Amino acid sequence: MENSLNWEAMLAAVRRMREAGGLPELASVLAETAGRFAPRTAVLLLSGNSLRLAASCGFVPPPEPGEVSLGAAPALAEAVESSDSVVAMHTPTELSVVLARALPAEKGVRVVLAPIAGRFTTHGVLYAEGGRAAECPAPVETLAVVAGLAADALFRPVPAPADLVELEASPPAEPALQPVGNEALRLDESARRFARVKVAAILERHSQTVKEGRAAGDLYRRLRAEIEAGRAAYRAEFLEKAGLQTDYFHEELVRTLAGDDAALLGPDYPGPLA
Repeated sequence: MENSLNWEAMLAAVRRMREAGGLPELASVLAETAGRFAPRTAVLLLSGNSLRLAASCGFVPPPEPGEVSLGAAPALAEAVESSDSVVAMHTPTELSVVLARALPAEKGVRVVLAPIAGRFTTHGVLYAEGGRAAECPAPVETLAVVAGLAADALFRPVPAPADLVELEASPPAEPALQPVGNEALRLDESARRFARVKVAAILERHSQTVKEGRAAGDLYRRLRAEIEAGRAAYRAEFLEKAGLQTDYFHEELVRTLAGDDAALLGPDYPGPLA
């Protein structure tokens, strides 16, 4: 857990949540990033009148998945119904016997219960135990708000295509350009998303190293293992398997990690994947 708010790391966390491909991934990213402000965190997703434990960070061993009835957990119910954060004591009376056992804590610990609320519905609750979160809940509340909006986007309905109206018109003088196929567009966007998520994760987890690497102009040397792992995964998934020819991972390294200055990656950086 970090002791200070790093805005670049916060931005990286927001990007990762925005790019999440589904609720399980979003819950995992939220629990992990909220762990910067609390020793232990958990994400509970709402299903009917129950909350399901979907992800956690800092618990050893990790808690088993399970469900908690809102009727048995007054503090959680208040967070869901009011769409406002609740600071409560870690007791079976407030959290339910089930959750108190699943997420055990020392006596007297306070927890922040931040609703993962979208524009029109609440998707769940972020549990942040003790640490800075209890004294200053704003960072975890902010992450929960972003997660709620990201969850909204995951469930946004796709609008039906407008009815086509045939119009009498003369054929164009020149052949129209053929649009890029939907499959190619999906592959291109998938590769861009992969690059954004991977590089945002590096920035979030190693924000101090990134700052030092930018100052010294040797980002690649300091983060070689993380960068090479991302390059290898991108090569296998998109260059070799899918036949894509553009290295979006390199472009994202330059844009996000090096602040649009490729020279800051350092002389050891091997350049774009061929």
